[in-house]
Amino acid sequence: MVTVTIGGTGELKSIVFNTQKFRKMAPAELGAVLVETITRARADTRDQMIAAYRPFLPDRMDLENVLAGKADLNRMFDDAISKVGDIINAVRPGGAGARRGRGGTQFPPRDESAQ
Repeated sequence: MVTVTIGGTGELKSIVFNTQKFRKMAPAELGAVLVETITRARADTRDQMIAAYRPFLPDRMDLENVLAGKADLNRMFDDAISKVGDIINAVRPGGAGARRGRGGTQFPPRDESAQ
């Protein structure tokens, strides 16, 4: 009866009434159909976006929470810094004068003479 189009950021792009049945509906009933259809279309769009981007994101990244605005970005960056530190330490283990990064990971010292 109703088709809605949702944009990539969740905005409502269009509403198309596929039949004339809506003309006989009570306003509250039509409103409920619209809300349900728009809600379902937004959820489907979000699910499609998550499925499309998931292969390109870190395994532990909770994209659902990022999209909902509930992600802990400090933790996410701390995890990234920690992983970089682990990689650096694996390549150059036990570097002399190592310092601690934000996430507590040991990093090799910066070569200040190279500047």
